[in-house]
Amino acid sequence: MLKQIVAWGGLCCALPAWAFPIEVTPQFVGAPLQYEAQALARNMAVLHVRNDTPQAQRCSVRLSNGPEGDQWRRVQLAPGEKAAVSASFQREVVRLRIWLNCQPQ
Repeated sequence: MLKQIVAWGGLCCALPAWAFPIEVTPQFVGAPLQYEAQALARNMAVLHVRNDTPQAQRCSVRLSNGPEGDQWRRVQLAPGEKAAVSASFQREVVRLRIWLNCQPQ
């Protein structure tokens, strides 16, 4: 019984070795959108964006991993639509910064 408790405690509390901090700076014109950033691997990340507003939105996303060049993504979201914006970097990510800019169309 004690072995099971210790094993479950270790599994629940263990963090993936590739987890890194992600800072998201949103800038919305009009109503804000829902977003969530997530680390996929030691050099990959994804930003999930959902448009709950009654208008279509045009978004640009800038992903920065320190000395590497910034990666830009653009997405258009219809009302009620969601999208995933991902990036893969050459180096292992230590800290990822994301700027999310959205405007109604």
